[in-house]
Amino acid sequence: DDPLLAASGDLILNEGHTGGAGELFVECWNTYTSRTEHLGSLVGQISPETVAVVESMAENPDKMPPWAILPFPMQAEDPRKYFRQLEVEVAYTFASQAAGELMAEFEKPVVRTVYTSPDSLRGAIEKMIPGIRFPAIPESMEDILSTGQIPPEMLRWAAADAESKTIIGSRVVFRDGELDSFEGLEISLFGVYETDDGTVEFGGRFPLDPQNRPPVEVLFRFIDSDDSVLEPLQSSWDRKRGEFIVKFITASIDWRKLRMAVIYEIG
Repeated sequence: DDPLLAASGDLILNEGHTGGAGELFVECWNTYTSRTEHLGSLVGQISPETVAVVESMAENPDKMPPWAILPFPMQAEDPRKYFRQLEVEVAYTFASQAAGELMAEFEKPVVRTVYTSPDSLRGAIEKMIPGIRFPAIPESMEDILSTGQIPPEMLRWAAADAESKTIIGSRVVFRDGELDSFEGLEISLFGVYETDDGTVEFGGRFPLDPQNRPPVEVLFRFIDSDDSVLEPLQSSWDRKRGEFIVKFITASIDWRKLRMAVIYEIG
């Protein structure tokens, strides 16, 4: 509620916009999954038109309405940079609390496939993507789908970005149960956290499908220090936003060892 903390990408609202909640600013760039049960009591209300502006600015921060108040420009050592880091961590905490409950409510759909063994699926992928590498010995079809690494020369991006914590996963499409496509997918991580119970949590976002198809499954694996493939202890993902949280029992916090596959079905 302090407009001095607003920066580029934030929408400052006066009391007339908030329905009695006073002056506030909306972090249009900072979205995450939560539940209505986790919210407090109603203190104000913004109009559907203002909601539309927030959603538009989430996609394009420069698309501000004419009535918007411009925040002060960000400086080199601006305290708001550290404020935003804290806000992302807070968002991750709230999203983590909601994840377990959402997992209990929604069962993951089963991918329909004509392949009867891991070897038959691996053969189909290797035929489609010559030179694809599997960094560990996969024991299941889920292992194969999530750990296959497409040769770098076939990708438009670097294999990993140390600055922005970007990994390359896979977008896999099945058509009537048969492998239709297997492509690289640039995935952004926004949080890596060690917990007191000996686990490591990763949070991030995968790109939504260009054709607006919802994924039927998102697979997660972690390559441990001995090259073994770890299944997640817990995982949750949002098919509308592409956000995910996944937890592994491991001592490693090397996010480059995270493997992912986003699965789609046609037919």
